[in-house]
Amino acid sequence: MGIGFSLRQWLVRFAFAGLALGGWLAAASFAVPSVAHAQQSPTLTATPVAPSVWRISGAGFTPGEQLGVLEVPCALPCGAGPQAYAPATVGPDGSFSVDLDFTRAVLPPGRDSWVVAAWPPGRRGLASDPTVRFPATPTLAGTLGMSKQLYVIGDDASAAFEGQITGCAAGTGVSVGFYKKGPGSSDNVLVEGLPTTNVVVAADGAIRGAIPFTAGAPARPATVFAAVSGGCLPSPLFATGGAVLLAIRDADENRDGASTIVVPADALNSRGSMAGGKTLAEAVGSIEVLANGRLCTEASLVAPGTLDAEGNARIHIGGPAQPGECSLAGALITFINGSGQTLFEKRTLIPGVTQPLENLAPEAAPNTGPVPGAPAAGSGSSLAPAATGGGQRMAALGVAALAAFALVAMQLARRRRRTR
Repeated sequence: MGIGFSLRQWLVRFAFAGLALGGWLAAASFAVPSVAHAQQSPTLTATPVAPSVWRISGAGFTPGEQLGVLEVPCALPCGAGPQAYAPATVGPDGSFSVDLDFTRAVLPPGRDSWVVAAWPPGRRGLASDPTVRFPATPTLAGTLGMSKQLYVIGDDASAAFEGQITGCAAGTGVSVGFYKKGPGSSDNVLVEGLPTTNVVVAADGAIRGAIPFTAGAPARPATVFAAVSGGCLPSPLFATGGAVLLAIRDADENRDGASTIVVPADALNSRGSMAGGKTLAEAVGSIEVLANGRLCTEASLVAPGTLDAEGNARIHIGGPAQPGECSLAGALITFINGSGQTLFEKRTLIPGVTQPLENLAPEAAPNTGPVPGAPAAGSGSSLAPAATGGGQRMAALGVAALAAFALVAMQLARRRRRTR
């Protein structure tokens, strides 16, 4: 009798101990992820500030952290280079704000929206990095369109435009001119020496007119952006279609059917974050120029023989020493950099004309498919540690412990019955 009571008491204590251990293990499985969820997850939002410029704002990041904010052309981790990039420093409150310019960017095949991500420099992007997706064509305060992309000073007397503005009363005066774009929307400035024109907003919000080209303006080829500005607009409204090219008919430089491509000094000497600290000229090295696929010439962007007195690279195409395609009006001009990459920019050959070339970025790598699971605008991917896997393992251990103690208790109970 005493022995039976002692054994029952021992079994009860044993079972309670097993239940306590199993319950502790199971409870620990819920405690682990609660720590991760307490951490704030970084998020990105996008707001349009111009036809091709978006303001990317971040929140919940580590104060003082250095970030690269960039367009992601393919699924993360993605090896293709971005078409829009800006560095950012996170403020004391964990936030930042930068402007990304998509004027010269091209949507990857099969996509109708941009995807932007942010992560620290020095590593590739991860699928867990915060992203934001937004439409390629935002709703703005109106539209402006130019009659064409390339104007030749000496052939074209003016640059015609038309547009539609909302928010400006009928009869309001606005101005249309050519701008240079800076890193932020506040850095966009009118190009000195280029003409502007004033027009009045019609009753239906329409504007129409032409910017006249006066003699000698511009004096050199330029890549500019047409925009309308006025007191009724919060900021200049840029024309759709990207940059406007102002070329110069120059018979003195371009003899015998030749033409010239000019890469301006400010572009050559720029030190973009993607160039590894080198100037753009040093990073690109040299350029091969082809007309309809036929090699015309190769020019170094750093050799003195290519640079003029102002530091602009002047690349001459055509003439008796080059293949006939290199003097063929309408031929497609393509460019290959020193690394063998074809540049995104193309030109149409116009004999006797000097054209600008500022964007030396290579073509975007082919898209590998849509970005899987990219959050909608205003959301972000969490950087919280993946604690759920460890929690599931601990929960499983708790269940296993309960089962083991139950099995031991059953075996002891059977043994006790046999000894009676």
